[in-house]
Amino acid sequence: DHRDLHSFPTRRSSDLIVDALRVSNGNRAKAAQLLGITERLMGLRVRKYRSEEHTSELQSRGLIS
Repeated sequence: DHRDLHSFPTRRSSDLIVDALRVSNGNRAKAAQLLGITERLMGLRVRKYRSEEHTSELQSRGLIS
């Protein structure tokens, strides 16, 4: 049972992105598919979160270098 990004209005999209990347072992294409978004949007979100406070969280989970 997978739900798309818009199914979770109370969760931050960054949390969903991080969780999807964790489940997919860092595979952005698979993470995007899990969330029901495009690979392009996944890439844009990851870049956005890299530039914000989420960098250390993504790095600690081994999802970005």
